[in-house]
Amino acid sequence: MKRDDLVKRELSHVLKDLTNQKPLSSITVSELAQTAGISRGTFYNHFLDIYDLINWTFEIDVIQPLQNYIRCHSQRWSGITEQCLSKMYEESNFYCQAVQYRGQNSLRDYMRQRNLDSWKLLIDGYMGDDKTCDAETLDFFERFTAQAIANMVIEWAENGMKVPPEKMALMDCVATRGIYGMIDSVN
Repeated sequence: MKRDDLVKRELSHVLKDLTNQKPLSSITVSELAQTAGISRGTFYNHFLDIYDLINWTFEIDVIQPLQNYIRCHSQRWSGITEQCLSKMYEESNFYCQAVQYRGQNSLRDYMRQRNLDSWKLLIDGYMGDDKTCDAETLDFFERFTAQAIANMVIEWAENGMKVPPEKMALMDCVATRGIYGMIDSVN
């Protein structure tokens, strides 16, 4: 693993640890850097701000495993949804705090965009070379489903992740069947 990746992973780990001790909103870059044993400048060599680090953490914890799975299992992602939600659940204190922020570079916006990217990847794999569904309709299906799922996950985190990940993962089955059915009906 590259040194840059090690530094980023350490910062992510330290941030998660700090959120177990105090509110995320009170953690500063200086405190984070000092706890990680690096300078503030080194932090800023890797991230724009703490929210950029939060988004990177979500990318590593959730999006990369999800998209890697989709690339290998292009027809479905049912097995990975519970795994991704379980990872968030294990780090619930961090993620429940992280989704509260609503400003620039927020995890909420990042989740919505990256979930859309993941749905596009899934649907592209499902359709293969069969591109009979018009682009506008397909875009609507992808956006509708991606936003619904992302908003459910955000709400789940906002409410303290009281529902177990395996139960939350059922929404994926409903969404996947629904979008595949809608695509099939217009083809």
